[in-house]
Amino acid sequence: MTSTGNTGTSRPLVVQVVNLTKRFGRNTVLDEVTFSVGAGEAVLLAGPNGSGKSTILKILSGVIRASRASELSVLGLDPWKGRAGIFRRAAAVFEDYAFPEFSSSREFIEFEAKARGVTPANAVAYAQGLFGVSSFWDRTFREYSSGMKRKAALAQGLTFGVDLLMLDEPYVALDALSRRELISVLRRRKETGEAILMTSHITTGLDGLVDRMLVITDGKIVLDQQASGLDGGLASAYEETLNRNSFLGEVSARVPS
Repeated sequence: MTSTGNTGTSRPLVVQVVNLTKRFGRNTVLDEVTFSVGAGEAVLLAGPNGSGKSTILKILSGVIRASRASELSVLGLDPWKGRAGIFRRAAAVFEDYAFPEFSSSREFIEFEAKARGVTPANAVAYAQGLFGVSSFWDRTFREYSSGMKRKAALAQGLTFGVDLLMLDEPYVALDALSRRELISVLRRRKETGEAILMTSHITTGLDGLVDRMLVITDGKIVLDQQASGLDGGLASAYEETLNRNSFLGEVSARVPS
């Protein structure tokens, strides 16, 4: 199966989401969300805090279950039933990533390497060059600052070669130098054919990396556009989309039914 998105160019399909809905009690967090991600494609899911971005990634990772979807597949697998298979071929780093506080970053990477069938020494050798984590990674997580925890989480997620990389608000708690390093690493991973799906409300530095931008507000996709067709770049299109939808919402609220 292939995905064309808004590109007109076929790519092997990595993620397919059709009419995804998620409810927590009476609260609808995602409302009929539809999009796809192709191999080697970098997709930015942009939106304000509370818009449903992280919920999408958690559903795709099998952390939580969708309430309803016409179609939902990750690497050809149902994310809820096929979590083990997805784990072997995908990596996810969430904004609220939680580590065992008495473990160290090095120990955690070694543990995941064994779970993935990767030689721990090879994983450690690769991870130590990312974001300067080797300068503190033998300390326990309870001693880490928020910035250290973020760097450790990203290093862990980027250490293993995968078919799909999912990053939730990757810029959070990162300094400018680490942000540039992250973009550089993601460019290289994309060149190897990895699909990248990231959520963020910050678009700085992502022009040239991102192939397509989706904008989500109040649980609905309100923009799905190829980056090359965005006048003024990602930041301008994102701001304009939010402003337009805010205005339409205000008008709708004033018009009597």
